[in-house]
Amino acid sequence: MKQPLFAPKEVENAWKSLPSEIRETPLVRARRPGLMFKLETLQPTGSYKIRAAFTRLSRDEGSRGGVALS
Repeated sequence: MKQPLFAPKEVENAWKSLPSEIRETPLVRARRPGLMFKLETLQPTGSYKIRAAFTRLSRDEGSRGGVALS
């Protein structure tokens, strides 16, 4: 069995460190059985990138700026 990429405590700590502007977005069922959508378009930036950027960059790293591509 593969090990998870992140321990549950790491995920919890990352969530707690996010600023209040980051919204908890809904998970909705699609018409097709077994398919779900996470509505990250409801974030202030319209994508998941804001959550990833805040989680990935520390305060010191963030003060130097950064670039995200998709």
